[in-house]
Amino acid sequence: MSESPEPSVPDRSSTAGGSRADDSPLEDSHGDDHPDSGEVPESGIDLQTVVAEIEAEAQRRRESGEFPPELLEHLDEEFNRFAPLTFRRTGIDGAIRAVETAAFINVEAPTSSARRPVALVKTTIKKSTAWYHLHIARQVTALGVQMTRPLRMLNEELQSLTERVGHTERALGRATPALARALAELTSPIPDPAVPAVVEALGEHRGRVAVGGAGEGRIVSELVAAGIDAYGLDGTTITDDVELRTEPMLDHLAACASDVLDAVVLGGVTDTMSNQDRALMVELATAAVRPGGRIVIVAADPSEWAGEVDPVTSDLSPGRPLHPDTWNHLLVVSGARPSAAFRPQGDTGPWLISASVR
Repeated sequence: MSESPEPSVPDRSSTAGGSRADDSPLEDSHGDDHPDSGEVPESGIDLQTVVAEIEAEAQRRRESGEFPPELLEHLDEEFNRFAPLTFRRTGIDGAIRAVETAAFINVEAPTSSARRPVALVKTTIKKSTAWYHLHIARQVTALGVQMTRPLRMLNEELQSLTERVGHTERALGRATPALARALAELTSPIPDPAVPAVVEALGEHRGRVAVGGAGEGRIVSELVAAGIDAYGLDGTTITDDVELRTEPMLDHLAACASDVLDAVVLGGVTDTMSNQDRALMVELATAAVRPGGRIVIVAADPSEWAGEVDPVTSDLSPGRPLHPDTWNHLLVVSGARPSAAFRPQGDTGPWLISASVR
């Protein structure tokens, strides 16, 4: 028995945004009914209109029954196999829907064949085993649906968390990139006249000392010259002379284990931090410094800082310099014992606040 030819398989591009199945030009198939799409590119072809026409034509041919359903299903499976990342456009919810769709088992196995006896055998097998396939399919489909429910719950929690984080960031006044650059310019390193006072405040602590707001590393060089094993964070450059890192001090302290540092020195990096970040900085520093170690803070005077910055930067800054009493309060709350604060340069310049970790 001779086999009849298989039905022609339409190219995926003819039904999903590629060339048209027939050879007639686009303008001939639509004539004067071509919709007005507004502005047309210089090439004279409105790509959005062309894509819309191709999608409409593909949908029409699908609904007309021109192609067998099993052929269309096969094409969809092949397309999804080679382009499965559609959830990049639809988000997590779209990915979950894709899992639910994939979990559905279609028990309607194709029985068509070019040979009539083969088709009859397929049909007989399908009817005789339909009850079994349906039983298995229901269980597997139910399992897939149950597995996606926790994913949907996690997605809802993630969306809620994202909204809360967004509200929190807006409430804390996160700096814009332009404001961040302006604030970075105001983050001055520890002035040279204050370096001897920092060395004196460290006392006999010559072990590992982390220095925040190190800038170009001059303060680190001075501490190393005094025999202190110091390294800098928030560096603006990298040098071979001293150990200087661009890593933010807050991130570094968060990654430090407990009791690994002999002391912590915080420079001007804290002046424009938010109150939440400053409190966290002190808490992390206290945890990273061993008992008996020191925390030294060099902070700008609030009144002098207000006179040095422009009104816009001052108003939009996430935070402003704290008074020495406020720093002492944060140190006490974190478990440190502060000493008397003073100004190394006399009546002007920054304050030096130090504390011993209990």
